[in-house]
Amino acid sequence: MRIILLIFIFLFSCALLFLNWGVLQDIFNYKTIYGNAFQTFKETHLRNAAKTVRVPETNLVPTAEAETEQNKVLPPPTAQNDQPPATNYQQTTKLDALLIPGLGVSAPLLMAESSREDYMQKLLKKGVVAFPGSTMSNGGGVAIILGHSAPPGWPKRNYDWVFSDLNDLENGDEIIIMLNGRILRYAVTKKFFLKKGQEIPIENSSASSSTIILLTCWPPGVDYQRIAVQAELKP
Repeated sequence: MRIILLIFIFLFSCALLFLNWGVLQDIFNYKTIYGNAFQTFKETHLRNAAKTVRVPETNLVPTAEAETEQNKVLPPPTAQNDQPPATNYQQTTKLDALLIPGLGVSAPLLMAESSREDYMQKLLKKGVVAFPGSTMSNGGGVAIILGHSAPPGWPKRNYDWVFSDLNDLENGDEIIIMLNGRILRYAVTKKFFLKKGQEIPIENSSASSSTIILLTCWPPGVDYQRIAVQAELKP
């Protein structure tokens, strides 16, 4: 009787191992364990890395070069947000744009797919440009938006002038983003000056807040340093 019981236990154990072999492989597979651990680390690291963004090297001083057919470029497709539309957002049928009511600024908003200098310069003739990797959504994130600034008396063409008066913005001033059929309203929280390639000190009010940084050359028309205006999405 004892021998029959031992044989039954042995056969049952073998059957159990056979039926759950795939699970056991994953448990003892170092590649799977490493992959899961790495994915967790990567998600945490990337979430924190959004707070350490460096100033793009793009020259934001307009040139006197006249626009030609060769310089023209079609706007790339707008970025697709992974976040579902929030019910408290206003809807719009207008094209993607950036508006600064206090400065009388209204310009198309283009989503860059590359940071290559010649590509960025062509886009900057069409409006303001969200740097690659920028995120604007109700789920948080940081967007770097570039625009030209021109010296006094420069003709208003090709959006060369669009960020010339950023220094006039004050805390609380409104910046409006129209993106993917939604209206996002931001409030200015601070203004500061940076060098090219310097780390941007982003201070979010919360981990889930959406932040935009408007960036241009300072002083206007001189590629010496950068003026940055930070704004956060209004609740």
